[in-house]
Amino acid sequence: MKVKERLKKEKIVLPLMLKGYSRSIASNWYGLTQEDIRRNRSEFGSDALNHWHKKGYLASSIRRYDLIDNPESDYITDFQYLYMKPFNNSFGKWLEDILTTERVLKHHEEHFRKVYFSLIRREGKTLLLRSGNEDREYKLEDLIELLREKGSLELRPAFWGSSRKRWLLTVQYDRAINEEDNEEADEESEQVDEEYIGVKQNTQSASQTVDRGEVSFFANGEPVSEKWLRSTLGRLVANYVVADPVPIHADFGGVQLDHALKLWITNDFEDGPQVLSGMMNVYYNDEETGKRRNAVSLVDLQSGEFEFLDEVYCVPNWEEIKQEICRISADIPQLSFYTVSIALQDNAPFQFLRFSNAPALPSVAFNSELNDYLKDRFNQSFIKRTLKDRIRGMKERRLIKDAKKHGRKGIRPYMYKLWKDACRDDLWHTKGVPLKVKLWAHKHGFLSFRTYQYGLTKDNYMRFLSDYDYFWLNRINNDYQKWVNDKTTYRYTMEPFKQYVPKYYFSVFKRNGKAVFAKMWDCPEDVPNGFEGLLEVLRRDGKLAFKASAGTHGDGFYCLAYENGSYSINGEPCDENAILKTVENTKSFYVVTEYLEMNDELKKIYAKSVNTVRIMVINAHGYDPKIMQTYMRIGSEKTGFTDNVGYGGVCAMIDMETGELYNPEQLVAHRYVPCPNHPDTGTPIAGVIPNWEIVRSGVLDISRYFCELEYLGFDVAVTNEGFQVLEINIHQDLHKVADFSKEITDFFRRKMKLKGRQ
Repeated sequence: MKVKERLKKEKIVLPLMLKGYSRSIASNWYGLTQEDIRRNRSEFGSDALNHWHKKGYLASSIRRYDLIDNPESDYITDFQYLYMKPFNNSFGKWLEDILTTERVLKHHEEHFRKVYFSLIRREGKTLLLRSGNEDREYKLEDLIELLREKGSLELRPAFWGSSRKRWLLTVQYDRAINEEDNEEADEESEQVDEEYIGVKQNTQSASQTVDRGEVSFFANGEPVSEKWLRSTLGRLVANYVVADPVPIHADFGGVQLDHALKLWITNDFEDGPQVLSGMMNVYYNDEETGKRRNAVSLVDLQSGEFEFLDEVYCVPNWEEIKQEICRISADIPQLSFYTVSIALQDNAPFQFLRFSNAPALPSVAFNSELNDYLKDRFNQSFIKRTLKDRIRGMKERRLIKDAKKHGRKGIRPYMYKLWKDACRDDLWHTKGVPLKVKLWAHKHGFLSFRTYQYGLTKDNYMRFLSDYDYFWLNRINNDYQKWVNDKTTYRYTMEPFKQYVPKYYFSVFKRNGKAVFAKMWDCPEDVPNGFEGLLEVLRRDGKLAFKASAGTHGDGFYCLAYENGSYSINGEPCDENAILKTVENTKSFYVVTEYLEMNDELKKIYAKSVNTVRIMVINAHGYDPKIMQTYMRIGSEKTGFTDNVGYGGVCAMIDMETGELYNPEQLVAHRYVPCPNHPDTGTPIAGVIPNWEIVRSGVLDISRYFCELEYLGFDVAVTNEGFQVLEINIHQDLHKVADFSKEITDFFRRKMKLKGRQ
């Protein structure tokens, strides 16, 4: 950046930083104002724009609020709105794409378009997946058959807010009308044309290009061929879906309007979700210009009335719509503020058109309910940046630069940090390994204890998947890994297989500095929200698991228990206040679930922990998942209520076909040594995993349901009744790499080669 330009930038950035804002916010605002001047200088002039920029408004708000004639307007400013972003926590990912939102809001599927296929890119090819029901390989012929059956389909980006191209795919059957054709056939032909009246003109002209009796395909009204369909699907680089189109025309008091109703919603009020504002978009053909236009009008929150071309209309069933939107929002209390756009349907439930977890302000001057909410939120959220905050920000920016400069090209900064932290921890805390060996191992991408686990030498280390290679490979799965990368989302997306999931009672998170206890789907209806509800469930069940939503290695796990009128945490007696304090002191998102009891046979080995079975699954094609590695982790007195092998637990391999335990081992001085009997109980670690066939088939069924994901690590608890999947890991710990099969090794080598090309 030139010196003059830098000084110009600092003249705006530094005053904002002195007020307590971060450099990133100030820099973003500078960029927005400069772009605003370039685009709107001719309309307002530079001096006027600079004046409003100092007050926090951009040109769009000058128009929206008519600030020239109403300079004292007290609307939320664009700068304040920028500061509050992001509006939602990590669970904002639920509203990013169609498939995720539909799975999280599974209980409201009547409002979603029917999705038939999911299209993803894998290893240079486009996979056509029967979304949520993958049972075989699907090809273009299956899509064409579905198109012929349905008559019309939408091929659109999977992400709600994507600007990538979308197509309305339609068909028409062309046939000659002979003298023998009867009146019934003529009526049928007219009905077909009427159904596709939106593309009727183009359809008729295109029918001349094909033989009579064949089927014509159209994309956005233009004739296309099967070759075009195949080529288009093969070129898609983003995630797409094939779904039913959503009609946007509905009856508004005897007048049919093409429309989209957008609603601003918050979950921040204690008395439940609220609709803060509504905006109606009406699409119509301008008779003077012949162009398609969009008329925007604010919807009155009380009456549901809006204006269109100087006429007043009312949203049909306005109160019922608001109530239904709030009922749906109550299922996602973790989200603070978002928008949803819907299309009303005559005599049918409304349909979702789009969600946004980063909502834009209404394009017209909006109501006081939304404005007051935003101003209050800004006042509550503004925290002046301290020196400590700025140092932390500098470290984060330095980490990104460090990863780009010193890390292997393609490694994510987060994974680079984990690698550096692991090396630092290894350097200072791994005992029994000479410094020379540690430095050699790190140089070649391994943590030092692997030299003993794998028997590494300068001649054979290239044969093994190194720790650094594995960090670099992250992420192996695509964006849909968000379905299982935290326990809260995992529970929602596993609803079709809830019989294999522990009961989830509460989601615990912070809002405005206070702990919120929000009921989840498995919580009994008569149990209230809040801490009292948690205690009520604890008294009923006697034991609950309280664990971090995104925790690993058993970190942050608490066993809450109630017996004979007394409470305990991880076996230590306590009172209600101690439980509340434990919960309130947590910094991340937590969940409260039922505490699983192991199968009685497995409990004989060690009863304090839920000794989980790890199952590695690779699902390369979406329809043919394969179990690649299975082993059981068993806790000990050293690990307490968890079963982490690295902390002193025991590991036993499992025969993938029979479920038989074999080769039990424990880490001693960084080497796996035989451990035929449990070190604390003395019980032999042998036998067959109970219900193994049920476990195998269930895991494979779930893998087919998550067909978009190809690399999964299941943590399974085997119970007397069957099994429960505690979580699904998308970047599972490496275990016994030296014993990997050729198929596993080839999988990782292939992924490394592909990422290297990228």
